Amino acid sequence: MWKIFLQSFKRQIQYAEESSGLRISIRVRRQDPLAYMFLAIWLFAWTVFGIKGIDMLLENPSSALPLWPLGWAFGEIGGGVVALFLIGGREVVMITRDFVKCRRQVFGIGFTREYFLHEVFNLRYQSPMYRRPGRLAFDYEGRTLRLVSDVSGAEAVELLGRIRQKMRDYGAEQTVQDE
Repeated sequence: MWKIFLQSFKRQIQYAEESSGLRISIRVRRQDPLAYMFLAIWLFAWTVFGIKGIDMLLENPSSALPLWPLGWAFGEIGGGVVALFLIGGREVVMITRDFVKCRRQVFGIGFTREYFLHEVFNLRYQSPMYRRPGRLAFDYEGRTLRLVSDVSGAEAVELLGRIRQKMRDYGAEQTVQDE
């Protein structure tokens, strides 16, 4: 049973050649099981104390509505989104003939950002720095943007190779710079 549990913590990167282009789906790197336990306990305590606080506020209403319930709600939503992203989060990169599409999703729900393929420059791996993990980045309209976060050096070599090859296939040779 432990083997199955620990196997779910392996990183999964899936490549799919579709009619529209290359689709890369990367499951969020699993954290130490203690991180999940801490997050579950924190969310439980945050919820219990928030409900008790709101109940006390309703029993003894004051003339001015305090702002702490708003902060509590933001903390509750933020903690819930982080927990869901750790459990079922994915980063999806799609390279099409005209666009580079980046999507961060939780259980299939998320937002897609699109960038014109021929305006994507300097696709590269940014090494880990301090507490920030390594990531893939590119330059677009004078800004550096993240393509994929939390990648190791070996994963970056494989990802960069596939993405650069697909960009060359679509005629974006001038935008691809091999290191």
